[in-house]
Amino acid sequence: MYGFVFDAIRLGCFKDFNNKTWQDISKDSGCSGEFDYSVDYDSDIFYRLADDATTKMKYTRSAVLQMFGRWYIAFIWDKWNMGMIGRTPGEFFRNWSDFFEYKSQEYPLFIHDRFKVVSEDNEGMTLEYKTVHEDLTLFCLGMVEYVIIKRYNVPKENLQITTKVGTLSEEEGQKKTKFNKSTYKIKFDNQRFNSMANRGRNLGKFPNEVSDRFRPSQMLNNFPFFVHFDRNMKILHVGKQLKKSYPKLLGQSLDSLFDLKQPTHGHLSYDYIIRNLHIFYVLGMSKTSTAELEYDTPLVLQGQMVTGMVDKSVLFLCYPAVGCFLSRKNAFYVGDLPPGPLKHTVIALICLKNSLVEHSLDLEKENMRYRESCLEAAAKEAELSDNLLNQLMPPHIHKAVRVGRPYGESCELYNNATVLLSDMVGFTSICSQISPMDVARMLNAMYMTFDSLISNRKSVYKVETIGDGYMVVVGIPNTQERHAEYAADMAIDMLAGLKKVELPFLEGKMAVKLGINSGPIVAGVMGWKVPRYGVFGDTVNVVNVLESTSKANRIHISESTFKLLNSTGKFVMKPRRSNSLIDRTDINQKLMVCPESQDTNFISRTYWLCGRRTSDTNPFENEEAEDEALPVAVAKQPVTKTKKTTVPTDMGLDVMVDPESSSVISAEGVRSVEERWKIVVEKIRKFEKESKICSIC
Repeated sequence: MYGFVFDAIRLGCFKDFNNKTWQDISKDSGCSGEFDYSVDYDSDIFYRLADDATTKMKYTRSAVLQMFGRWYIAFIWDKWNMGMIGRTPGEFFRNWSDFFEYKSQEYPLFIHDRFKVVSEDNEGMTLEYKTVHEDLTLFCLGMVEYVIIKRYNVPKENLQITTKVGTLSEEEGQKKTKFNKSTYKIKFDNQRFNSMANRGRNLGKFPNEVSDRFRPSQMLNNFPFFVHFDRNMKILHVGKQLKKSYPKLLGQSLDSLFDLKQPTHGHLSYDYIIRNLHIFYVLGMSKTSTAELEYDTPLVLQGQMVTGMVDKSVLFLCYPAVGCFLSRKNAFYVGDLPPGPLKHTVIALICLKNSLVEHSLDLEKENMRYRESCLEAAAKEAELSDNLLNQLMPPHIHKAVRVGRPYGESCELYNNATVLLSDMVGFTSICSQISPMDVARMLNAMYMTFDSLISNRKSVYKVETIGDGYMVVVGIPNTQERHAEYAADMAIDMLAGLKKVELPFLEGKMAVKLGINSGPIVAGVMGWKVPRYGVFGDTVNVVNVLESTSKANRIHISESTFKLLNSTGKFVMKPRRSNSLIDRTDINQKLMVCPESQDTNFISRTYWLCGRRTSDTNPFENEEAEDEALPVAVAKQPVTKTKKTTVPTDMGLDVMVDPESSSVISAEGVRSVEERWKIVVEKIRKFEKESKICSIC
């Protein structure tokens, strides 16, 4: 049973009793809470609810079931405006089936529960109710009493109802359905039936001159779409307009041409039609029959069956469905309809259809524009996403990942590539004397300068920035034969670009140390969390050594890079003669140590890249100037009073200290801040032990 049946009982209990009564009878039956009207609940809940109400309310079971029936019909009467179904009780119950036939589209189980008026006279009528549910005789009795007494104002003392219970089986399609049938013989003063029956008798007789004008053929013109068939379902006659559009219908079998669209629970046969003459029928021509008869549009007829003829034949008084007039391939036209409200209704629907078509076309155009704008916006967002991903990793990497390829499988070996690494000189010292925000501004200014150089060079790929380190590589992900040449050009332009950078919190220009090395490398994305495209291999290790042993604003290159650049003849390069390389045998081997050289100052074949041959100036006037310290940027110092503390000469150091921050301002004989502090701390501790004076740190 649907949820609204239980909700009707709940509301009726609230109205006739109270909320506590409903809580008492519903808590044990499993129907407490809210009900979904469209859900089919177990019928056992209904019977348990009746049993609990019988116990708690001290009523007999028959009285409870009749009370449930009254509550149910009162609920749907107001909810669905059922008072419009009929003027009399007979009309109401005749049209009950048609009403619930339409409701079965929303509530499919209604197709099995219906009333049928077996007979009616001025003394009452006989009703038959069939259902697939059990034990609903008294429930329906309460419904009948409510309709006749409450809605059609028949006095209760003048009403007598006797019931009879039985079962029957009916064929529905290819299966048989068992029904529980309840018959109600109702006696009451059915005066309205008399007035309805006598309505046609009071018209009197037409004059002869008038009756001669209305011949049977003329009367049938008012029904231009009727279908007349015999007991074998053979079509004997059809209306003139139906014959004009579908001439091949005559002589055909009605049940072979048409399917029963409504009622949905039955099947098209003579016996079924005779048993259910009061039902509104909708017959639709099957697609197979439409094709066999070579018609373009399937025929749909709707109307009422009429019998009572001598040969037991049936007359189907019908009209085509409105869709037959509104289809593109018109089977019928408005002119085929006789004058009357139906003709005006079809005209109104055609006008409505035209306006709806125009409106739907406008909506379709608007939807098309909206879809195009959405697609355009999605394309722009996809382009922005792709551009962002292309900045993070090569396009072929993220395209492979999109189709499900793991990041670890993206690593590739490149036999010929050049790596360029730069590092800012004095970065640690400057960071200790400026704010973190100024550090970020300084690095951003340097990186923006370098990035602007890369934007004009498609062959140069930025790998990463770590702190003040900036690494680019040429020859990946797209191979490039002139990789060393492009890397050298990039390094020279990096030094030139930094000369244009000025920051208010720095004195002088920023300086960097650069290293370049050429060789095989492996590149790819490792891991899956915050993926980053990186390069790996000995070539990368060597370029780190070259950068760390370089000088301020100098470009330190390896032997392999020197050979590639020397073959172009475009660059000025000079061998490096210095003992500044760290003493590591494996690194020296990678830098191609020359053991047969007689020069004790020559440790390994590394070179300075001095510039392009087309340059007017040479940054190195002579080879001896390569180790001279070039001016580099330092943090601007605020004007403060300082106290000079002189350390005895045996310490070999003269130190200037800021009295507020205790930071070292200058020191003789020390090249870096780290070394300076280390020596100062060691000497001061020694001095404290010997002289027993207060520490200045």
